[in-house]
Amino acid sequence: MTILQNPVRETESVARLASAAGAGLALVPLALCSFSGETGAKITADLVENATRLQSGAAVAAGAAALLVLAAVRLGRRAGSTVLTGAGIAVAVLFAAYYASFGAGGVVAGLMLENPSPGVGEGTALLVNMTELARYGVGLAVTGAAVAARATLPKGVWVAAAALAVLTVVPITSWLAALLIPLWLGASGTVRSAR
Repeated sequence: MTILQNPVRETESVARLASAAGAGLALVPLALCSFSGETGAKITADLVENATRLQSGAAVAAGAAALLVLAAVRLGRRAGSTVLTGAGIAVAVLFAAYYASFGAGGVVAGLMLENPSPGVGEGTALLVNMTELARYGVGLAVTGAAVAARATLPKGVWVAAAALAVLTVVPITSWLAALLIPLWLGASGTVRSAR
């Protein structure tokens, strides 16, 4: 008796499950990674107080990003678009980098320095915001590529991509799109491959 009755179908099922897990795990850092304070000193104090939580969120984000890369590859293959694949991978990498910024601030403030200065909080805030802005470009690229490949994708995938693209280009909602696009990417990676 063989373990895999139909290796292609079972591999497909595992890949779809991994994509769904990536979308689910992408929610965890949203709850774990944040800081508060209107000055560098207050942000640094918050980083010190929440260092373990921030590091945990960054670690989960790294795992989610690995699964989101798989989702990007699956979605790009489904659409026959290397642009969609590449932009999706960039979304996953910048997703991890964004949350790693929080974790790095927590490590430096909470574990590496005896008396961290306000500059640690200011530097962390700068890094988080720079990464956030970079996420807008790749988010727009992946959603735009999905809309361009609409003939090969299920309607739910490309319509959601179009809505996320609009959210990205509207300045007041860009931050929301940056948070939602990795979730969309993971969920979109669960679509069945064309036969």
